[in-house]
Amino acid sequence: MIINLYAVFDKSAGAYMSPFQSLNDNQAIRSFGKACLNPEAFGQYPTDFSLYKIATYDDSNGKITNMDPDPVHIITAVKCIQMEQENATYVQSLHANKETTESQEVL
Repeated sequence: MIINLYAVFDKSAGAYMSPFQSLNDNQAIRSFGKACLNPEAFGQYPTDFSLYKIATYDDSNGKITNMDPDPVHIITAVKCIQMEQENATYVQSLHANKETTESQEVL
């Protein structure tokens, strides 16, 4: 199976953080997004951080292949925070609609 390797680039440090693995970009964005909401992680300085796909790993032969020619930019921390906030608003509206529907059914 091919597994993607990702790393967060810290613009202030001018360096990539330690890589992590994920099956696809969406799963990596979800993990990065959770960290972006945490002020102890990336949330305090979101303009400094971006997620990149840096390589793939083939677990059948142990081969790591770098992205060619450079790491692929996936998303910024700022955009991740916006997406997470939009998602939270959407989920809240679903819950509100469900509660309204359930209360109408009782009547």
